[in-house]
Amino acid sequence: MANSDAIIANGTGQTVRTDIESNLQALKSNNSTGTTPTGNNLTSYMSWANTSSGQYQVHNSTAFLPVIDISTGSSAGTHIAKPGTSAIPGYRFLNSSGSAVQSGMGLPADTRLGFFISGSEKVSILSDGKVGIGTTSPSEMLQVSGGGAVISNSTNDAYLQIEATNTSNTDEVHLDLATGAHTDYAFRLIRHTGGTNAHSEIGHRGTGNLQLHCEGGGTIAFKTGTTAGANQPERWKINPSGCLEWSDNQITLAANLDASGVIVPRGIASRQGDSNTAAMGGNVYNFYWNSPNLIAYVDNTLIGTAATTSDYRIKQNIALQTESGIDKVKLLKPSTFQYKDYEGVFVADGITREGFIAHEVQEVIPSGATGTKDGTDIQSLQLDAIVSVLTKALQEAVAKIETLEAKVAALEAS
Repeated sequence: MANSDAIIANGTGQTVRTDIESNLQALKSNNSTGTTPTGNNLTSYMSWANTSSGQYQVHNSTAFLPVIDISTGSSAGTHIAKPGTSAIPGYRFLNSSGSAVQSGMGLPADTRLGFFISGSEKVSILSDGKVGIGTTSPSEMLQVSGGGAVISNSTNDAYLQIEATNTSNTDEVHLDLATGAHTDYAFRLIRHTGGTNAHSEIGHRGTGNLQLHCEGGGTIAFKTGTTAGANQPERWKINPSGCLEWSDNQITLAANLDASGVIVPRGIASRQGDSNTAAMGGNVYNFYWNSPNLIAYVDNTLIGTAATTSDYRIKQNIALQTESGIDKVKLLKPSTFQYKDYEGVFVADGITREGFIAHEVQEVIPSGATGTKDGTDIQSLQLDAIVSVLTKALQEAVAKIETLEAKVAALEAS
């Protein structure tokens, strides 16, 4: 600071001594006092220690401003600044030319600490600890607005990248995990462009497996539908035992579900033939094993059984039929009929067919039909039982014919 002369207002006697004493007092106040210096003895940029507030202050030709805490407590030595603004932060830096710039730190609000670059607040910290980058009002503990974020190690061989969409919604949003082998990304969670109805996907690179790992006995579930949030119905899931389950509705399967890895469907809706134009849907069907037959259901309707084998190794108490096959065949009632609409499974088509009525066959050949008349399930024929009786009747008829032929031959010979 340049030197300046102190002016003595009076020229002689006691007044000179008084003026000198006043100026000496001003010099003393530059050291320390409990009363703010006043009067026309103040010099611009003079400093003083305020022993009342415990602050060291500097005069800027208008007022004294605190710059450092000089109290005897734990805050002694700490710097003091005004809150500041984005144009003039409370703490500012000098550039390489020695000029103060609009970059630094300030307190734009009592509950927000801001970091400024070139007059713009770039990073904000709220009193509750929330940090905002690109926003002065973060709603989460860390919020980045206006761009993406990259978290990497020192060699950039592995990093986490978060890329945000722009304001025009023309950029995809993705979360990347990268390695040295794929520095752009090795694994990516993607939300593509396209607005509300854009699609999302998981991207995996390399020849390694993409694995879903659920620890602690949890289930991996796949949900689709129009219900929001956790209320989406489960369509596919893999239970902790490794069993795959699926359904066209909320899955409600028994707790003792097979744990050997079998697929337990609620119903299969198939395409008719190989036609690419045929729609999926309609009735669903299931098969299950009820020894010794494979049972077929369409929706909730039993439509028949299928014998799987006739190997002797699965049979016991084998004996030839002794009852007359002809007598049984004579009691059978071959009929004609047409199908009618029933239970949404059978559809009337107006075609006349030949066949039998199941319960009528069962009255003659007990094992020739399944179920019972008017029972819960639709009855179906067991063709192997019917064929065996027909074979027995044919054998009996052949034996009679051979006997008659023998008698006719004997008569002709005599």
